[in-house]
Amino acid sequence: MPKVVIVSTSADDLGGHPTGLWIEELATPYYIFKEAGHEVVVASPAGGAVPIDASSMSDGFFTEEAKKFMHDGEAFGQLSHSVKLDSIDVSTVDA
Repeated sequence: MPKVVIVSTSADDLGGHPTGLWIEELATPYYIFKEAGHEVVVASPAGGAVPIDASSMSDGFFTEEAKKFMHDGEAFGQLSHSVKLDSIDVSTVDA
């Protein structure tokens, strides 16, 4: 099974303003790769919980893929416990 790493942010602040992952930008490729039979790993520079930009879950932006992701225990678990980027052995990753 091919292994794919999706790299997300660890930043929760940008110039004094709250920020984080735009959830649809992770959710959509996550399901494309999963449906293609790939193992998907969610990673971030700091590892651990990935902050989510609250605006990405507001009306007009909270896509079906994002909603599915937020209710998917496995997917949300990866987002809550992302792998620290520098701990990944790139020789074991296909993309």
